[in-house]
Amino acid sequence: MDLIELHRRQQISVGMAAAAITPEARSSHSRLASGYAARIKKHDASAEERFSAIRANEQVRNWRADHAGKLIANENAAGASPTS
Repeated sequence: MDLIELHRRQQISVGMAAAAITPEARSSHSRLASGYAARIKKHDASAEERFSAIRANEQVRNWRADHAGKLIANENAAGASPTS
């Protein structure tokens, strides 16, 4: 189930809980809404972990590119061939 569907079902469950006539129905729909909310939170946390990993990889890549650029600049300043 994708995130949009989870949000939709959670909102429906909240509405059904609010409109429920019996305490049992209210409780049942509230539990469903809570379950969907937990799944949404888990999905958001998982997305943040993926985003953090991507960001960390980009930082390493940028550091390596910067480091390589400095090495080439140092070689050029020392008179070394840039293609060696």
